[in-house]
Amino acid sequence: MAEEKTNIEATPQTNEQGTSNAEVGNVTPVFTEEQQKVMQEQMDALANKMYSQGAKKTQEEYEKKMADLNRQKELEAMNDKERFEAERKDFQEKQQSYAQDRAKFNALQKLSDEGLGKEFVNFVADLDDEKMISNVNSLKELIAGQVSKGIESGLAGSPKQVIANKTEPKQNNGWNPSVNKEPWAQK
Repeated sequence: MAEEKTNIEATPQTNEQGTSNAEVGNVTPVFTEEQQKVMQEQMDALANKMYSQGAKKTQEEYEKKMADLNRQKELEAMNDKERFEAERKDFQEKQQSYAQDRAKFNALQKLSDEGLGKEFVNFVADLDDEKMISNVNSLKELIAGQVSKGIESGLAGSPKQVIANKTEPKQNNGWNPSVNKEPWAQK
């Protein structure tokens, strides 16, 4: 959106102490209708964006609370043995989720220590720390091997390199500097 310059006119006004707003640096801006319309549209767009984000968050919170309430009702309807098994299953799922999050965190730390990007976290994350470290080291070796292979092929003059360095023949536009000398350049 193109920025428009604001037309600000200072209209001096005096307060109770007899000091004008021009003396204290207060200036009342006066905007054209078009500028007011643009500002209002921008404010409306911002308000709508903020409202939709808030509504989305509220909707997610509502859905989570409703799911929790429905789960509570299901658990209340069960007998003691069924409820114990259901709660044990829920606990195991939360524990597994926590363990996976912890494994990803540890993998991110190891990737960072090795100077590798966070994009590889899903490839190397493992619940077993030894296996995760092995995965990171294997990835590092693989990347180093691919880089050195690329450098070697570049130095060897791979077909791509030869084509990229090949210069195109100059087009003949009918001007030959040795034949067509300019009269002022002749001695």
